[in-house]
Amino acid sequence: MSNNKKSIQELNKQEAPFMWFQLLIEILLNMQTLDSPNKELMAECRLQYVDNTSELNKIDEFDKEYPPDKAVG
Repeated sequence: MSNNKKSIQELNKQEAPFMWFQLLIEILLNMQTLDSPNKELMAECRLQYVDNTSELNKIDEFDKEYPPDKAVG
């Protein structure tokens, strides 16, 4: 196999990860941001523990006490 063909094959192998990375960036840039992700999370948690008063109290406490600036971002 000629050096030219080998170079083209190597380029094709390297191109796939680059293309996937570009696609990931495009998807991340075009994602819609949630207006209130914390409210949605709390609502989902409350649904999961609807019959568990102890857990609902913990969720309520977290919702009231946890400052948004402590969130991982």
